[in-house]
Amino acid sequence: MKSIFTYLLLFTCTLFFAQEVTHNSNTYNIKGKKIYQNNEDVTTLLTATDKEAVYKAHKIELKKIKEAKNTEKALEKKKKEAIKAEKEAAKRIKEQEKKLKAIEKEQKKAAKKLKKAEKEAKKKANAEKALNRAQSKLDHASKKYEKLKRRGKLSPVKETKYLEKLSDLKDKVGKAGKKLKKL
Repeated sequence: MKSIFTYLLLFTCTLFFAQEVTHNSNTYNIKGKKIYQNNEDVTTLLTATDKEAVYKAHKIELKKIKEAKNTEKALEKKKKEAIKAEKEAAKRIKEQEKKLKAIEKEQKKAAKKLKKAEKEAKKKANAEKALNRAQSKLDHASKKYEKLKRRGKLSPVKETKYLEKLSDLKDKVGKAGKKLKKL
């Protein structure tokens, strides 16, 4: 917005104000087709070659002003393009950061799932181990009971104790089996 006002100001200055031109160490002001020196019209007093030289100098001055405007416009355009490029680069960086965060989030999620799966596998292994222990204790106790019963070495009190012990072991095996099935 500032640049637009600057251009308008320069343009109006060149149109409304006289252009100063120096020729033969004299300073002339040109307004339209008239040449002034010290606010006096000297157009008719100058020779044709002097007029031509003053007008040429004036044209050169106008070209310089025009070139200055054009270079200023080009610089302004380059500045805008640089700002735009910076914004786009910042936008790309933000997008890359977003993608990186998403990837990190996915990695954390995968690590969490892996930990959970390892934990579940460990629980299952422990439950199987507990079931096997309970089963082996039950087998061992039932074999001992059968052996003692065959030999007739069980008194009625010991037999009830053994039967209670076997029922407790059967309950433990049942509980361990249920726990394993839950997992």
